[in-house]
Amino acid sequence: MICCTYNQEKYIEDTILGVLCQDTPYRYEFIIHDDCSTDSTSDIIKKYADNYPKIIKHIIPAKNIYSQGIQPGINAFSFSNGKYIALCEGDDFWIDEKKLTKQVDILENKKDINICFSSAYTLQPNGKIDLTCNYHNQIFCAPLSTVIRQGGAYMPTASLLFRRDVFIQFKNNFSKASIGDYYCQILGSINKGAIYLPDITCVYRINSLGSWSKSRINVSKEILISEIDEYERNLYKLIILGADKKISIIR
Repeated sequence: MICCTYNQEKYIEDTILGVLCQDTPYRYEFIIHDDCSTDSTSDIIKKYADNYPKIIKHIIPAKNIYSQGIQPGINAFSFSNGKYIALCEGDDFWIDEKKLTKQVDILENKKDINICFSSAYTLQPNGKIDLTCNYHNQIFCAPLSTVIRQGGAYMPTASLLFRRDVFIQFKNNFSKASIGDYYCQILGSINKGAIYLPDITCVYRINSLGSWSKSRINVSKEILISEIDEYERNLYKLIILGADKKISIIR
């Protein structure tokens, strides 16, 4: 499980507890990548890392790497060893203690599927809670075309679990991608789509302090244009990867 965080002292404990409370027969590692927080985030993580040394890996780079154009998630991946990767940002949290078990069981039984996601709640700063990504009351497989059309909004990031091999492909091709989880969604769905779990497994905080969405408010027009250009280039690469995959299947 990979968690990337920066200055999220108000929320990181909820994230940690949501992972540690997982009731699963599978062994798992919890990699928390703290990008040199300047508040008490690191202290909170250290407290739990000291108490759960066999589970938690507390990663702190020498300098803030996001400001250098390096995606923290890519760096965190280099410390992972598991067969599957789950994601949860430092301001989101899991609420289903069986989340990992349910999703791993699904992918273990569906060898041709690479990614699984679920419904989630959104939590506004004013405390308002809404249900999101609630598509069906049964497990189903969403096609690649649907994932692409939704532009990254189809799967809650905190609900994702995918095969590590997919992330290796992502790491090698999209190490500077600015909208990382969207590319993971597409790469994970290229083979045979994505499995949807109707259970509500996590909570996504909207515009929380330290969140990606909050940090985007003051981004300059020039940076946004640059990111859009890179996004389009990476999306083209994904389309090529998908086409190559389909051709190999036909052959």
